[in-house]
Amino acid sequence: MNRLLIVDDNPKNIQLLGNILSENNYEVEYALNGKDALNALQSDDFDLILMDIMMPEMDGFEACKRIKQLDNKKDIPLIFLTAINESESISHGFELGGVDYLTKPFNTNELLARINTHISLKKSKDEINNLNQYLEKKVKRRTEKLVVLNEKLEQAYKDLAVLDQSKNDFLNIISHEIRTPLNGILGFTNFIKENVKDESIVNIINLLNNSCKRLEDFSYLALDISKLNSLGSKKMFFAPFDISEIIKDVAKSFQDDIKTKNLSLDLNLDTAHLKIDINYLSKCIETILYNAQKHSPENGRISVAGNLLNDNYLIKIKDEGTGFPKILIEKGIKAFITEHIDNNPGLELYYCKLIIENHKGTINLKNQNGALVEIQLPVNQ
Repeated sequence: MNRLLIVDDNPKNIQLLGNILSENNYEVEYALNGKDALNALQSDDFDLILMDIMMPEMDGFEACKRIKQLDNKKDIPLIFLTAINESESISHGFELGGVDYLTKPFNTNELLARINTHISLKKSKDEINNLNQYLEKKVKRRTEKLVVLNEKLEQAYKDLAVLDQSKNDFLNIISHEIRTPLNGILGFTNFIKENVKDESIVNIINLLNNSCKRLEDFSYLALDISKLNSLGSKKMFFAPFDISEIIKDVAKSFQDDIKTKNLSLDLNLDTAHLKIDINYLSKCIETILYNAQKHSPENGRISVAGNLLNDNYLIKIKDEGTGFPKILIEKGIKAFITEHIDNNPGLELYYCKLIIENHKGTINLKNQNGALVEIQLPVNQ
């Protein structure tokens, strides 16, 4: 049941209002002036106040002013009761914090409608305030948790950076420790080749040389991949180059291999200047062309196309070999794959992927009567 406080120095008005409100399920208290109203508010809570303006000791305006200064009572809706139908008095009441007014004598239906409206508004406002307080507390708790999580995340990043640096240092050491004995082995094998004429021993030495070279290449590749993973494009130097000329230069380096297998190499390249790292991009194109000629059949054909497509440059390198293994098509290019391809763990293609992604491009593998590599690079970056 809603509780109302009637403040009026006229007992007849109090009785009239009290009867109307009691009959409509309101609990009513009363005060004869503003001072009594303040005393009543000290010990009681009310859902709405009906305040007469003209009263002795303390009029309704002064009482309203003081009520609005009470932190825990200032939000109680207050309706002025007045026999003065003057806009100036009504405006002053609103300025002091009144929410509405009723002119005596008042219509019962209007009285009940306004009381019900302002009590409903007050309840809605209270619900919103309570919800806001609940949300603020919840946000505060979540924020505190996020602060803790953020601190943990920052520490994890720091630990990861230290671990990453340790990994790079380790790979540097391993790479150096691999290359040092390899250089010694290669020196001895070259000496033996020069001084031994037995063809079977020379063949064995050549196999040993190839294995050493492969191990050396792997150590360089693993180290470079680690640096690209850690530093990304920071390890690169970007400058504008004609991409078609870079591809042509790389293709020239394969002329001997192509002639050996009687392959045809078709180049169809649009001219376009892109900001690229010429060394890394050349290594990428070189790796893909090497794989293409390696897996091409005798008298086969390799095609290299480069076309401007909107704001991108699309490179397509296709051969007529057996195509990519199923695992690469299904799972995409990964750092390591569970099945070896031609006795290597597939690092070369992953290396190409890192290079292209650090150029803000994409690389995709397809099988179309052979292997097809599609590289897309942004023209404006």
